[in-house]
Order: sequence, then structure tokens, then C-alpha cells
Amino acid sequence: MEIVRSRNLLVERVLPHFFLTLLISFIGMLLGMAFIPAGIAIAVSFVVLIVLIAATIKRAKDRKVSNYGVQFSMPFVHTLTFLMGIGIYPAIASYISSMGASLVVLAFGVTTTLFGSLFVYTYFTKRDFTFLGSTLFSALLALILLSIGGLFVQAEFFHLTLAWIGVVIFSGYMLYDVSRMKHATFSEEDVPGAVLDLYLNFINLFLDILRIVNSFKD
Repeated sequence: MEIVRSRNLLVERVLPHFFLTLLISFIGMLLGMAFIPAGIAIAVSFVVLIVLIAATIKRAKDRKVSNYGVQFSMPFVHTLTFLMGIGIYPAIASYISSMGASLVVLAFGVTTTLFGSLFVYTYFTKRDFTFLGSTLFSALLALILLSIGGLFVQAEFFHLTLAWIGVVIFSGYMLYDVSRMKHATFSEEDVPGAVLDLYLNFINLFLDILRIVNSFKD
């Protein structure tokens, strides 16, 4: 019964709000392009990251955590995704300038296809991928450290390798997060956190696939 209820919430509540966050993020990106200098937009992305980490720690200390994970409010998630849209617009604008809008749209289509395929597979399969959690977290930390080191490395092959690794990691997070939504005691209060998880997976996949498509263009 709990699994059925979790699956219903996933389709009826999480997915609609996820699509809404993409729209909100897109609006933020357009407003950023129109009114906000690139330097400020990049600073916004760092502020968003700090706010997300701080909010996660605070709510964990306040015990606003369920079997699924840390619980957020939906207005917080919508605000965060709007600011993230502003924060990523310099990267998107750079790719549009470098390889053209058509290839950016292609990368978005590839991301959507991969994201949708992983979601559908995990939703319908009987396999439980929640065992991937600790492995994915360690891999993500390693990727972050390598990305920081990559600021001092100019080799294109190194950055392309990081992009492929990122695609693998966030594809794994799709399997893991959707499995958690299915098999944990998932409630209405968990919906905003689940929406944020899916949004972060999608955006990170999109940015990594953009880098890969750009390398093929070169």
C-alpha cells in the first residue's frame, strides 16, 4: 500500500512540479540574459549553492527529515530554481555563441530523452537502486574535487572526461532518487525535496551533455 501511494505521489505531484520548476528556471534564465550582467549571474549561482547547503544542514538539525530525505517547502524550491536559472545563463549563452542555438536545442533533447528513459525504466522496474546511494555520493565528491582542480588544467580531454563521468553519476542519481521515491515512506511533505532532486539531476545532465556536444562540434 505504501509503495502504491508513493508511486501515485510521484506521478501526480512530483512530476507536475518538476516541469513547473523547469519553466521557472527558464524564465529566470531569460530575465538574466535580459537584465543581469554575467558576473553577477555567476555570483548568484555560488550564492544559491551556499544557501542550499546551509538550508539542508539547518533542516537536518531541525529534524525536518523523513525516510526519503531532507524536507523543503515548495516556495523555497521554486525560488531556488528561479535563481539557478539566472546563475546558469552565462554558460548557456556561451554555448549558444560557440556552437549555435540548434546544437543547444539538440543537447536539451538528448537530455530530455535520457532523463525520461531513466525515469520510466526506474518507475516500472522491480529493481531497487537505493543501494547506489553511498557510491554515488563518494563519486560526486570526487567529481567536485576534480572539477575544482580542472580550473587549473587547460587540457580539453580532461574536461571532456569529467563531462562523461558527470553524465554517468547523474544518470545513477536518477536511478537512485526515483527508487527512493518508490520504496521509501514517501509523503506529501517529501514532494518539494523530490522535485529539487529531479531538477538538479536534469540540469547537471544538461550541462554535461552540452559540454560533450560542444566537443563533437569542435
